[in-house]
Amino acid sequence: MISDEALAKKQMHQYIRTSAKLKQSTTEAENVVDLLAPSHSSKLESNVANAVKQARAYKADKSELKCKLQRLSQEERLRAEEAQRTCDALSTEVRHARGSAEKLAAALKDCLLEKRSILSFLTEVFSTPPDTSTLIKPSAVQNAKLGGRELLGLMGNLEIEIHDAAMHLHHMLQRIREESKYTDTVFDSNLQSFTVEELIHRLLQERQDSGGSCVLEDACHCPTLPVTCRIDWRLEKDRYLRLKHVINRKVAQLLKVQKLAKSGATAAANRCPLY
Repeated sequence: MISDEALAKKQMHQYIRTSAKLKQSTTEAENVVDLLAPSHSSKLESNVANAVKQARAYKADKSELKCKLQRLSQEERLRAEEAQRTCDALSTEVRHARGSAEKLAAALKDCLLEKRSILSFLTEVFSTPPDTSTLIKPSAVQNAKLGGRELLGLMGNLEIEIHDAAMHLHHMLQRIREESKYTDTVFDSNLQSFTVEELIHRLLQERQDSGGSCVLEDACHCPTLPVTCRIDWRLEKDRYLRLKHVINRKVAQLLKVQKLAKSGATAAANRCPLY
């Protein structure tokens, strides 16, 4: 029993000593906490300040990057719009160039057809020139009796009309021959075998060599295809054909009158051959 009390007292003393040590440790810990609290608070404030500073810097960087992105997007949109406008302008130029090329090709075809018509006309003119020296002379039917003075007057008038028309035709052909000296390049035989594409290529080559601009309106005046003349060939051709028609018709009338006069004459009429 005594031993139990001694043991209890011993344990009590140990508890008291342990409590005292614990209290002392607690006091020391509180003192340490009190000593460390100011420095910890200062460090925390410093960390918070740094975090705020970094957050502000991040926000500023984010705002700057956002502005750059918006600026780049706007520049990209402007470049895309400019590229689209350039594309549209090029498409318009291509359409205009294609239309001009088609018009030029049509004009060149017309030029070739006109040249062939002119060459055909001149071939006909120069191969069959009029001969006014063989027209029927007024003295050819002086001995005609049947028909009297009226028949002779009709024949004389026809002879004069034929002579005037033939002389008109003769002078016209002389003028055509004279004027054609200035348009020899119009009848360049080398161009006759050219295709439209070759002619267009030659026109473009001439423009590049000369350093000028040969637009569609001036295409016919380029040195390569000088189809402009001092003569309106179509008008001259119409005049030529009309004169030939008049002469042929008058000659036919005169022949008919001469035949009537000859059938009633007692002596053969002296006449010269028609041309």
